[in-house]
Amino acid sequence: MLEQILAERLREEPPENCTVVMGSTPIIAFGRFRSAKVASVSLNPSWAEFEPVKDNYRFHTLKTLGVESYSNITDKHVNQIVDYCERYFERYYTTGIRKIKKNPLYYKSWFNPMEKMINDIYGVSYLDGSACHLDISQWATNNTWGKLTETQRKAIVGKRDLELLRQQVLNNNYEIILLNGATTSEVFLHQCFNIHNYETVTLQKTTRSKGEKTITKVEGYYIEVNKLLGEKLKKPIKILGWNDYIQKKPTNIEMIKSWVKSTITLPLD
Repeated sequence: MLEQILAERLREEPPENCTVVMGSTPIIAFGRFRSAKVASVSLNPSWAEFEPVKDNYRFHTLKTLGVESYSNITDKHVNQIVDYCERYFERYYTTGIRKIKKNPLYYKSWFNPMEKMINDIYGVSYLDGSACHLDISQWATNNTWGKLTETQRKAIVGKRDLELLRQQVLNNNYEIILLNGATTSEVFLHQCFNIHNYETVTLQKTTRSKGEKTITKVEGYYIEVNKLLGEKLKKPIKILGWNDYIQKKPTNIEMIKSWVKSTITLPLD
């Protein structure tokens, strides 16, 4: 069922007037989503994912596939797209006179903060396939989420986006899911999985500068589930989220990391 939904999702036309990167294909995952133990989740991919890096592309486009429309995507193309998604953190370009220096292609400024967090807490990594990243919407947009209108936001979070995300969670072996940001947490918990009985905690830290005291607060969300949408899971999943977007507020990462680490003390199986 997951493979069928995945193929249908890749053949879907992008919503109009939502600044979807022209000719881009939906990014169904970043990394080894089938085997990862930990999955982070955010809103939608950045336009930067489709910018060439030293003449290399992180993901396929209609042009690189040699097709004119999404309806022309064949099963072979589906496999090519998924391959780029799964090997996102493994692909590289070479530099130097003898072309022996390997440079990773992945979007380091976005992923490095989360990579450090998950590696420090659980010892997992995007780079070795023990962790992956998923998005609420698989469309990359030229405008960031904050610059999209409410109508545009609703349009890019389509039924097939949510259904693919549901099936990825239900059919894979994730033990921990980390929700990066307030909107991500709300849509994933409420709209995607109809979860409302989670625990909400207030994280707090106090800093002083020139005699001034500043109190910073972040909300955290936590629940462990054995079932989702009435379907029994292969194993329980611990879901944690927070209402900060850590790429925008890196100063709060340590506070969030400390809470996540204290909430889940057991090692991964």
